[in-house]
Amino acid sequence: MAHFFLPLFFIFVPVLLLFYMAAEIHSRDRKSALHRWTAIHVATYAIMFFGMFLINVLPQASALLAAHYLGGSTWFLNLMTGFFFLRKFIRYRIPSFLVWIGAIGAMSGLAAVLAGYPGFEIAVRSEPVWKTYERGELLNLWVFALSSYSTLLNLWWFGVAYRKLKAKPWAVLERKRIRLFIIGIAAMMAGIAILQTLSDRLGLTMYFSDDLIAFYMVFVYVGALRYAMVNYDFLSSGGRRYEILFQNASDGIVICDEDSRIMDANPAFLRMSGIAEDRADKSWLRTYITDLYYSLEQPLNKDLFIEAKTSRKPLRLQRRITMRRTNRTLDLDVCIAFFEMDGEVWSFEILKDITVQKSTEEKLIDQALHDQLTGLGNRRKFFEQLLAELQVLENSDSSLTVLMIDLDQFKWLNDTLGHFAGDELLRKVAERLRMAVPENGCVARLGGDEFAVLLPGVRWEQEAEALASELIHQIRKPYLILNRQYLIGASVGISIAPRDGCDAEELLRNADIAMYTAKKAGRDRYQMFMPAQREDSERALALVNGLWTALEGDEFSLHYQPQIDLGTGRIIGVEALLRWNSSELGPVSPDVFIPIAEENGLIVAIGDWVLRKGIEEGKRMMDAGFPELVVSVNVSPRQLKERQFASKVADILREQNFPAGNLCLEITESSAIEDLELSLLICREIVESGVNLALDDFGTGYSSLSMLSQFPFRTVKLDKSLIREIETSPHDAEVVQMIVKLSGLSGIEVLAEGVETKRQFELLNRFECSFAQGYWIGRPMPEPEFLSWMQAAVSREIGGTF
Repeated sequence: MAHFFLPLFFIFVPVLLLFYMAAEIHSRDRKSALHRWTAIHVATYAIMFFGMFLINVLPQASALLAAHYLGGSTWFLNLMTGFFFLRKFIRYRIPSFLVWIGAIGAMSGLAAVLAGYPGFEIAVRSEPVWKTYERGELLNLWVFALSSYSTLLNLWWFGVAYRKLKAKPWAVLERKRIRLFIIGIAAMMAGIAILQTLSDRLGLTMYFSDDLIAFYMVFVYVGALRYAMVNYDFLSSGGRRYEILFQNASDGIVICDEDSRIMDANPAFLRMSGIAEDRADKSWLRTYITDLYYSLEQPLNKDLFIEAKTSRKPLRLQRRITMRRTNRTLDLDVCIAFFEMDGEVWSFEILKDITVQKSTEEKLIDQALHDQLTGLGNRRKFFEQLLAELQVLENSDSSLTVLMIDLDQFKWLNDTLGHFAGDELLRKVAERLRMAVPENGCVARLGGDEFAVLLPGVRWEQEAEALASELIHQIRKPYLILNRQYLIGASVGISIAPRDGCDAEELLRNADIAMYTAKKAGRDRYQMFMPAQREDSERALALVNGLWTALEGDEFSLHYQPQIDLGTGRIIGVEALLRWNSSELGPVSPDVFIPIAEENGLIVAIGDWVLRKGIEEGKRMMDAGFPELVVSVNVSPRQLKERQFASKVADILREQNFPAGNLCLEITESSAIEDLELSLLICREIVESGVNLALDDFGTGYSSLSMLSQFPFRTVKLDKSLIREIETSPHDAEVVQMIVKLSGLSGIEVLAEGVETKRQFELLNRFECSFAQGYWIGRPMPEPEFLSWMQAAVSREIGGTF
């Protein structure tokens, strides 16, 4: 009986513990490869020592079979599964060949045992107390070699992993697990060696055989597994992982029963609710969740809640609530899932605090709808407000007014005083508009110096005009900027719905058209929208669009008007005049498209084209037999503001091999004085390059004679408005005579424009005017026609003919 109860108590009971351990590990996560290999590894220990139990309780013949198939075989299986367990356990990849060396060695030993290869025999030896395995010499050597290899590989690679983890100070549990396994393996091996030595020296081998010592020391290793599992979350179960998530989640989690009483809550929810995190304090358990907060918003839709509860579909919503304990208002993103518990439907609620996110969103929305400089609504805000008011208008017989306001002289002030002063002025204008517009109105800054006002409920046109007049009056008052007072004006356009349209974009467009009409009419005034204005605006837009394509579409051309010497009748030059024959609009007068080109900035590109084309065609005319011909080209104000304009002219002359002395650039007095210092610098650079300079349209604008002394003009061109009446107006004739004499004293030649009669020609000749140009002499002509005209004119005496 002793031979049965001793193995039963000292071997079989521990074997059952090992089987239980293997089953527990596998059940924790059946899908995990690490759990699977760990369970198999522990189970092979259990099977191996179960064989030890069998050889101690079975008859000799049966014991031999148990030793052969369970003792020796499972030893190699244990070693093989140990290699794969090691590979799965250590996150730093072990070289595959090291694992396969051990695995192949174990499989070879297993095959040798099962085949009964010489030296791999297993026998059973009876001792006074226990039966033990007796292995062949080769088997002992093979087992020793593989055991040593496995131990060294385990210790070496655990050491490598532990050393690499030092670079990851946050991986605390991983380091503790590996350190524990290193200690466990070392303790197991040391324990086997120490106990076997003591057993031999004390003569206790009959009680403590080598196999029994190895069996019990395995529990040190398996105990390390168990300790790591319990204390370091190694091989943790799904329930344990969910508990970790529940306790450490940053979002509040609360579980409520069917009556909305709290059954459990995580620390994040307790913090959120203002409840102490002391887990011993359970006073909040079974309280109604609604006792913890109140909401000023509409109550939760009960029908929606009941429907989600019935269908078991998750419910997601956002709520703004105030916690009763802290009086703190929170914005929460709430997700509610329903599940059945003890015959009731409970709820699992996740509450994410989005207060900061909501606050940021509200600030972003506010920024998206308001002008940051003035605090007024922006274009988007104004448009949304206009859409809302138009919807109201659909169901009423009322009306609303839209006013577009553009500040006059603002660009000049902003460029002169700087952007700081400009911003300060815009803020002051915004405040005046805010004060002047009734409370039910909406004021917005659309951008730059453009503002808009929306006023619903305006029934009469006179009310809109009165408001526009008041706004202009308020804007016109002086502004104190940088300790000085400045004045500006405003142009206002008015459109009224539904009279001028019921579409938001149409109303804004019509008010904008009216505002530009007010600017063209002289600025500092208001203008009511009229349908005819839209036609003018659409035509102007068509002109702008046409100008964009005119250059590329070869729609521009130059016509040349001759200039003659009044004394000799000789042709001394031509003026290049731009013409536009639009493919869509037909011939367009320069008086129409030039101002539009200047307004939209296209005049620079057009002016460059005219300059290049005039020089190119002028070169052909010179080569055709008129080498002394001077080509005059008009320069726009914007071109004269280009710092590199003189060098650009020089480059074109060089490209075309055109003599600088045969080019004359005509500038107006108004363009020269826009930036007097820069204009003077550029004009001097032009003259220094050999190009002639003429003052165009003299007799209009300021007509300052000081210009003649400041700028290096060679020629002054009298405007046709001075020439038109010299036949009948003695005053105009005297003015022309005076300009000719004063110019002559300064060494400047005079050219009269707009000569249309023989009498004008004769008077100018008598006044000793140098040159003349006009329809009586020759109309503007394309290059081929002009060349023919010149060749015909050379053959006759021009002075006598005209």
